[in-house]
Formats: sequence, structure tokens, C-alpha cells
Amino acid sequence: MKRAAACIGIYLLVTASTLAQTDFDEPYQDPFQSSRNVVPPLQQRPLFGPPPSPQAPAVQGFGQPFPQPPSTAAEYTARQMPVGDEASVARASQEPVSPERTLVESAKVIAMVGDQPILAGDISPEVSQMMEPHLDEIPKDQIDKQRELLMKQLLNRSVESKLLYLDFLRSIPLDKRQEALTNVFAKVNEQFDADELPKAIKKAKVADARELHQPMRRYGSSLAKQRRLYAQRMLGRAAVGRYIDYDVEITHDQMLQVYRENIADYERPARVRFEILSARFEDNNFDEQATWRLAGEMGNAVLGGAKFAEVAKRRSQGSRAEQGGRYDWTTEGSLASKPIDEAIFSLPVGVLSQRLRDDRGFHIVRVIEREEAGRVPFVEAQVEIKKKLKQDHIQAQVVEYLANLKEHIPVQTIYDAETQTATKPDATPTLK
Repeated sequence: MKRAAACIGIYLLVTASTLAQTDFDEPYQDPFQSSRNVVPPLQQRPLFGPPPSPQAPAVQGFGQPFPQPPSTAAEYTARQMPVGDEASVARASQEPVSPERTLVESAKVIAMVGDQPILAGDISPEVSQMMEPHLDEIPKDQIDKQRELLMKQLLNRSVESKLLYLDFLRSIPLDKRQEALTNVFAKVNEQFDADELPKAIKKAKVADARELHQPMRRYGSSLAKQRRLYAQRMLGRAAVGRYIDYDVEITHDQMLQVYRENIADYERPARVRFEILSARFEDNNFDEQATWRLAGEMGNAVLGGAKFAEVAKRRSQGSRAEQGGRYDWTTEGSLASKPIDEAIFSLPVGVLSQRLRDDRGFHIVRVIEREEAGRVPFVEAQVEIKKKLKQDHIQAQVVEYLANLKEHIPVQTIYDAETQTATKPDATPTLK
């Protein structure tokens, strides 16, 4: 999804002449005051030289604050942001989260499936974790909207999971249900500990399950909650799996027909994998010179022989710092920062960029790999086509099964009124 939009005051400091350079010996220039004189390069300056002294004419007036101050938790609350993300807001604003308030909001019922409730706290932790790595890529005025869309999507998934779980419960005689659930949950919990727990420990970068408490609590979750939700999902899948036909023959002609009918889908846009070092204004008290200097120090470290990923993990202030500053395949126009987006599609592969400025700070990027636009050949595409046709065959059966369940199990969500309003035909005006 393309989320980038050019913003007033965003400038690309890379030109055709500077792209060929491998050092950073230019003085700091104020992109908002083009009439100021530029201080000549200093002799024997490091490759990523520091900005000129505050007394130099080129930096007069740099003490002015950056026009976008950091958001506070109060401001986010005023926007009525979906519950469950206060921990992320507090980290951004450095304000403490109220445990009591988080607990109350997480306990809010946002859907009822039969007699089974779905709480906000069942969904919001996953929403927060999904969004956190991408907050720098999403325009600030779109963050709340994206969060709300994710809440709705995950709620739909949770409703379906709960429907299947209720169907599983109906398969157990009521007088034997408690004993059966105790035994079944014990076995599913063992499966969770064997399969999912190691993944969670690795992702959180902690030593063991005991240390998972704090990172999970940060998102409003817990190990007990994750075990419960996992068990319900697995038991629901097991219930529907008894009615699914997984054996379907996919012919060559079927695959070729899909390829020809959807040929536009196999047009591959240009894309790149790249790495980035970021120095952000808000993390440096909105001191532009300090932000400029930090970006230069990181760039000098890489030019001096340090590994890019190590420098990023140690000093970068971007959302991908923990991943060594690496971005996987990225298509043109998909980044919120226009200067970065333009640079990664114009830089030679393997060449360190000059400092790039956008509304959040200064950045240095390096392209790892680039693929030009083209078309995926059928020989390569048929593997995924066959896989998708099988998935569609299975999914159609699941959808039909869920539709049947919804006829017998009542479902209510907090978005029902909104959906009804959106689909309700316009009323005929009444003359008085």
C-alpha cells in the first residue's frame, strides 16, 4: 500500500553530483533559509564533518524549535485512539502508563459470539506489535486510521475463531465438557510451550519464559492470555478440519488460465532492499546540529570499516535499528519519507548516501539489492498459482461452514452500528 506523500518542508539533500561522493565534508546548510551564506569546508575535516560553529553566519537562528513537537499521551487520548496501545504512546511521550486504566480498557467487551465475549485486550496487543516497527513509515495523520483498520480486521478474525471454538464445544456432551476441556487444554498448552513459546522468547530477545512477562505486559498481554487464545484457535481449526476436503487436483490448464486472466498481477514493479541509519530530531531535543552530527558520526563509523548493522543496532534511532537498519523488499513510493524513497531508487548499489533530511531527522542509506520492473514468467509463477488454487478451494469450504455457524450462533460487535449505517440506503426526504 502506498503511504508516502510529499510534505511541505521536506527536502532531498542528495544531488547527482553528491551521489558520486564517498565522503561527507560539506558544512551543515539550513534547508529552510536559502538566503544564508554557506561556510566553506574546513581543512582536515572528518569525512562526515561536524556542522560549523554556532557563531558562523550559516547557522544563525538554528536555535528555533523544529515545527513538529513530539505528541503527548494526552493528545493521543484526545484523538480517542483504540485501547491497548497506551504503552506505545507512553514510550513515545515518556509519560507513565496507568496500570489501572490499561486493565479497565483491556477488559472492555468489543464483541459477543454466542455467550463468549471478545475483549479489547485480546486484540490490541497484537495491533500494537504489528504497528510498532512501521510507525516511522506511516504518515502521522494516518497512524490512528491504520490502527483502527487493524482492530477491525483482527476482530473479524477473532470472531471467526470464536465461532469455530464454540462449534468445538458443542461437540462435547455438557456433562463431560469440564473434564474434557481440562485434559484438552493441558495437551494444547504443551504444544504451545513446545512450538510457540520458543518463538516468543526469541522474538522478545529474552532468556526464558520468566523474562517474557515484562515485554508482554508492555503491550497489555500475558503468557496466560496467549495460551488461552492459542488453545481456542487450535481447537476451532481442529473442529472445522473434520469437514474440509483437502484433496483437490489442480491442472496445468487451470493454472495457465489464472495466469492469463491476472497477467497484470504478475507485472513486478521495481523494488529494493536497503539499510538505513537514522538520527531523529525528537530523540536529540530537536537540536538540528546535534542530529546532523550524530548522523555523520554513524556514517564515519561505516566508512571507517565498522559493520553497518552493528552501527545501526548501537546508535541508530530509527524503527529498524534492532534489525540492523535493514528493510526487506520495498517498492517505489511505499515509504512515508519522499527523500529516502527517491534516494534508494537512484543510488548505485552498495554506495553510502549523503545525509538525507526529512521532517523527522537526518538519514544515511545504502542499497543492498535492486530489481528493475518486469514480469514474472509462468514457469516461475505456476508454483504459487497452484498453491493459491488449493488455498482458495479450502477457504471456500471454510467460508461456507462459517456462514452456516453464523445462522445458528448470534454475533454482535461494537462496529455493527457503523456497518449498518454504511450499508443503509439513503432515506427519502419528507416534506413538511
